[in-house]
Amino acid sequence: MDRKLLKDGEFCPDNSIVWHPDLIITDDVQDILVPLSLWLSHKEDIRPLSLRKLLYILPDDELTETEADLSEFNGIAIEFPGFLDGRGYSHARTLRDHLNYRGEIRAVGDVLVDQLFFMKRCGFSSFVLKPGQNPDAAVKALNTFQFSYQQGSDSQMPLHHIRKCL
Repeated sequence: MDRKLLKDGEFCPDNSIVWHPDLIITDDVQDILVPLSLWLSHKEDIRPLSLRKLLYILPDDELTETEADLSEFNGIAIEFPGFLDGRGYSHARTLRDHLNYRGEIRAVGDVLVDQLFFMKRCGFSSFVLKPGQNPDAAVKALNTFQFSYQQGSDSQMPLHHIRKCL
């Protein structure tokens, strides 16, 4: 599958793979996504791996179980199993606003161009698009709106704060 990772406004191949105890890691793998349940049961097997490690969060996962271990990961990947499932947005906001996580937060799964602006506002910093999405439209979608009315987890200042500064 030809998956592309959108990060820092540019696309690169997504060479990540979901880790499991019997995984054979090939040379083309750059990142491993470690499911929370497997992290909790196999920490000592995973820690010595020299690859970039991203904690792989599923919609039903409890982030409170991860707080103490967040510094052991190079990033966090949050799964979107379907377009209508918004729990990943809540996970990203929790990581940024309540757990003060400042590393990479990657959206994976059913990630559509139409969602990117709102994902960015919730704290996502990289995106693996669903196959078939237009890459040019994806880059433009990150800046769909110049102003926002509400405070987000990104650095964009809400419009009412901008008005106070004028």
